[in-house]
Amino acid sequence: MIEINFSVVVPVYNKSACVDRMLDSIFSQNHMPAEVIIVDDGSTDDSIQRVRDFKHASKGIIKIINQPNLGVSVARNRGIFESSHSYIALLDADDEW
Repeated sequence: MIEINFSVVVPVYNKSACVDRMLDSIFSQNHMPAEVIIVDDGSTDDSIQRVRDFKHASKGIIKIINQPNLGVSVARNRGIFESSHSYIALLDADDEW
């Protein structure tokens, strides 16, 4: 069986109420991503602190990128640019798999 490494890119802007559920859904999959790139798009709530708390239990695959609020498209593109793998899954902070 061929194993494919992939990145998950998630733009986050003030999604404190959703971010735990989104992260739980990523980490409950059978095939784990090689990296999860969270792009903080200038959040002013505790969204990123929740990601940091989760990061300690994530086996080091969560990467947080901070930027000023530039919008979801810029944040998503930044995450894609920063990814280390050819395959990329896009997920929004209020979505779950």
